[in-house]
Formats: sequence, C-alpha cells, structure tokens
Amino acid sequence: MGSSFITTNFLLLILICSTSFITTSSSLNSSSTLNTTHISSLKSLCNSTPYPKSCFNTNKLSISINISPNILNILLQSLQTAISETGHLTTLFSSVGRSNLVEKQKGIVQDCKDLHQITISSLKKSVSRINTASANSKHLADAKTFLSAALTNKATCLEGLDSSSGSLKSTLINTLSSTYEHVSNSLSMLSEYSVKKQSTLFSKQGKKQGTLFKKQGKRQSTLFKKQGNGNRHRRLLSASEPMWLSRKDRHILQSDDDNDQNDDLTYTVAADGSGNFKTISEAIDFAPNNSYDRIFVYIKEGIYQENVEIPSWKPNIVLLGDGSDVTVITGNRSVVDGWTTFRSATVGKFIT
Repeated sequence: MGSSFITTNFLLLILICSTSFITTSSSLNSSSTLNTTHISSLKSLCNSTPYPKSCFNTNKLSISINISPNILNILLQSLQTAISETGHLTTLFSSVGRSNLVEKQKGIVQDCKDLHQITISSLKKSVSRINTASANSKHLADAKTFLSAALTNKATCLEGLDSSSGSLKSTLINTLSSTYEHVSNSLSMLSEYSVKKQSTLFSKQGKKQGTLFKKQGKRQSTLFKKQGNGNRHRRLLSASEPMWLSRKDRHILQSDDDNDQNDDLTYTVAADGSGNFKTISEAIDFAPNNSYDRIFVYIKEGIYQENVEIPSWKPNIVLLGDGSDVTVITGNRSVVDGWTTFRSATVGKFIT
C-alpha cells in the first residue's frame, strides 16, 4: 500500500516536470522565433537608411524587450539617441579653448555652438511633431524641415572646423559626424513613414480633399478681387498678401496711419534718427524673445551699414522697407577678411 502510494506520487511528479519542461521549451521557442522575426525586420528597415550599422546598433536593444520594430518606434528611438548624443557633444564644445583648437577664421567655435543649440531644439521639436502627427498631418512636414535644418547645421560647422587646427579638432569632427548619423537615419525613416501615412490619408480622403480644394480656390479668388480694389490704400502690404497672415497682422500692414499701428508690435528704424531705432540690429535686440506675436520692423529709406543677425530665440520678426532702390542694407564681412561664410551673411542688400 505504502509502496503503491510512493510510486503514484513519483509518476505524478515526473508528469508535472515533463509538462512544465514542454511549456517552458514551447515558450522559449516562440520567444526565439519572435526575436528572430523582429531582428530580421529591424535589419531590413535599417538597410534602407544612410547608416545601417548605427541604426541597428541603436535599436537592437529594443528587440530584447519585445518592442515591435515598426518604423515609427524605430524612428522615435533613433531621435532619442540623437538627442542623447548631442548632450555629449555639448560637453565637448564647452571644453574647447585656444589651447586645443586654433581658429583660422573668426567665430568658428561660436558658429558651431550656436548651430548646435539650434539642432538640439530642432530634434526635440521633431519628436513632439511626430508624436502629434495623427492629429495634424502638417506636423510630419514640420519634423522633416527641422531634421533637414539640423543636417545643414552640421555641414556648416564642419566647413568651419576643416580650416582649424589643434589637438581637439579630430575628436570634435568624429563626434560630430557620429552624432549626426542618427539624425540622417531619422530623416530617412521619417521620409519613408510620411509617404506611407500620406498614401493612407489620400486614399481615405480623396473626395473630401477635392471638395476642400474647390472651396479654397473660390475663397482665394474672392480674396484677390478684394485685394485688387483696395491696393491703393495700402502702405506696408503688397498686392499678394500671404494666406498665413492673421487678421491682426493684416490690419497692421494695411494701415495708412502710423498712429493706427500697434506700437508694441511695430518698430520703426530710421538712419536719420526719426524712428524708434537708428539701426536694424538695435530693433532686433529690443524685440521680445520667443514671441508668439509677429513683430514688424519697418526700415525707412536709407543706407544701413551693418550685418543683421536674427537669433533663433527671436522668431516671428518681419523686416519691411520702403523699396529695393531706397532701403539698402550693406555689410562689410567676407571670408577673405577672415570671417566664416556663416557669419559673413548680410540678411539681404535690399529689403522690399
């Protein structure tokens, strides 16, 4: 009796262990198959980017935690890696000094630092736009613009560093190049993602889109007729007024009377001292930082010998002149004189 009971329990224990082993093995095989499939998908996606190796190494960790390697997840992971890498680049830029980097042109390091800060902002804005793209299809286009601008910043910085010398030069160039590999990959994936999303959107909303274009066409036609009747009363606004102008902005631009303009949003620059400022740069410096309102800088007739720089924290600034033959901005910087191409810009010789 006792022997039979022990034998029965022993057989039951073997059965439980066997079942447990089979279940565990099945689970492991399933997980292994899933992992292999995900890795294959990731490799396929990364092979279409400019830097496949960087793409795969950045995202292979996500495979181990069973995150589906769809293009959106990989894109966002790539952007987060780029943001993280820019932090290391910030530290490197802060260590630059005359002892480890010799500038052959004025302002090379400052150019790179300024452009680097703009890039960080562009990357963060791109993540924000992509995350809200389902609510606003224009956000994907915005994100592509930000990433394209970041790559232009890299090219401008490298152009300046190429003429420099010093012990830190090679480290800076290598770190800059490796950091922006993730930006290039992100832009490549974003372009592919945008095409797929737009294709789906157009197939669903083809008829609605056609109706919308017809309505917009009628609205623009009516607007242009109104513009034709009222152009002779305008002072700052041309006949082809941009559709993106708000009603408040249009009111300011259409006004004939200086007293009717919003003093907080409109500054007058006059070389003879009859305006709010004598130079354009003074008006730019005075303008509020990160303004949501559009700031109009009206530049009266005259020759302004200055290089106008509008920093990234001074958005929504509009420069308006009295005409291409009377309002002239002329700078005196050039590469020959030792300035970088980036710093030699004048904004424009003529403002109309």
